[in-house]
Amino acid sequence: MNHQSEILEEKSELDENKKRQAQFLYLALAGMFIALLVSCNLIFQKFISWEPFGLYTFGFRWD
Repeated sequence: MNHQSEILEEKSELDENKKRQAQFLYLALAGMFIALLVSCNLIFQKFISWEPFGLYTFGFRWD
């Protein structure tokens, strides 16, 4: 029985290590996604002007 408990303890340590790695990967990918989303939004706003229904609300130009 002692050998079996050692195996279970070793397995739980591996599971904790994998869980930590998975959380780090998830956090890194989420951060990369948000950074890419912001940069794409900035590029879109720089090159494309979109005024729905002819209203430009952020510059307070209402004709």
